[in-house]
Amino acid sequence: MTKTEVCDNIGLLSEKLEGIGYLMQEIRIKYFGKYDSKSEQDAQRIVYEYNKYASLCRILDDCIYEVTEQIKEMDNALSSQEKAVAA
Repeated sequence: MTKTEVCDNIGLLSEKLEGIGYLMQEIRIKYFGKYDSKSEQDAQRIVYEYNKYASLCRILDDCIYEVTEQIKEMDNALSSQEKAVAA
C-alpha cells in the first residue's frame, strides 16, 4: 500500500466519520434528547418516531462496521508490507 493509497483511504474514512458523527448527533438530540420519558405525550411521540430513528441507527451501524473493516484491511496490508520489508 503506497503512501498515496493510505492518504486516500484515510480521507475517505474521515468523510465517513463526519457522516457518522452527524447521524449520532441527529439521533441523540432529535430523538433521545427531545423527549421526556415521564411524559405520556412524549412517550407516544417516541413510539411514533421509533421506525425513523431505528432506520437511522441501522445506517449508523452499517457505516461504523464499514469504517472498522476498512481500517482492519489497511492495518493488515501495512503489516504485510512491513513484514515483507523486514524479511
